[in-house]
Amino acid sequence: MNKKFALILVAALGLCSCEERFELNDVGGEPRMYVECYAGLADTTIVQLYKAMPVNAKASDGRDFTLKRLDFKINGTPVSLKSLSDSLSWFYTDSPISAGSELSLEVETEETAPISATATVPTKPAFTTTAQMIGGPVMPYIQFTVNFQGEVAPTGRYGIGIKQYIKTHRDDGSEDIEYDMSAAPTMINGDIAAEHSLTVMGYPESFHFGMFSGEDLEDGKTINAIMMYDPREYTWEEIKYDDDGNETGTVTVTLSLKLQIQILRFSDESYGYLNSLYNRQDNLLAMLGFCPPTVAYTNISGGYGVLGGLSLAESEIIDIADLL
Repeated sequence: MNKKFALILVAALGLCSCEERFELNDVGGEPRMYVECYAGLADTTIVQLYKAMPVNAKASDGRDFTLKRLDFKINGTPVSLKSLSDSLSWFYTDSPISAGSELSLEVETEETAPISATATVPTKPAFTTTAQMIGGPVMPYIQFTVNFQGEVAPTGRYGIGIKQYIKTHRDDGSEDIEYDMSAAPTMINGDIAAEHSLTVMGYPESFHFGMFSGEDLEDGKTINAIMMYDPREYTWEEIKYDDDGNETGTVTVTLSLKLQIQILRFSDESYGYLNSLYNRQDNLLAMLGFCPPTVAYTNISGGYGVLGGLSLAESEIIDIADLL
């Protein structure tokens, strides 16, 4: 009897609900500037500016602000920023920004409070790499060993990607197709905390990489990674068709592959911001709705976003044919 009563009580509680009414207009806030800038990766550095609006504000495209002052300095020297487009609130400079440069940014508009930020461009990671094919003829894999040169701080933040230069050749004499892409490798030692994609305005490529910490390096110097390689996936037959859609035979397609290790080094600001983006949108928990829909990191005083440094070093190009 007691068990039956308990089940009825639980069911009754499940049908009950709590209700609290509130007016959306009570959620206040003032518009603030949003900045996104990664310096040090490309010859051209782009500063993107937007106006972030509170939740109860009218719709805005983020560009309806009046700029009063935009000061960008490299090692204390003012640098002129030019408008990239009349329709976009993006500004750029092609002044060289070397490793170790100290950056500062101040922005003031008529609609928002002044904002400021500082950051340091990290030095390029110096490393050597070796590659070898391991495994049998059916499904071997490529193992990369990356040895960092010089001292690597345990708190250093890095990214590792494999850039793939791909070429497909058809034996019927038709034109070869070439393209490239990047991917995050599988780590042997250490841990990839997050796989992430990054597009930096001003740089002609986007990266897909795994982020890791200096403390993940074996003996403080080495990291090992692998990429699966199945030679059966690199030759296949395609059916040919004429203009009327009729089959005319087959053509053999051969794919050749060259690889290059990419090592990114992040300033603390860049890493903190990118890690927040990953926590918001690129991981399994976020896709299931278990992460807050906000960017939790910013180094912009009085506003949001990031002013950060980023550097890239690449290995020599490795031809897979040389490893077989």
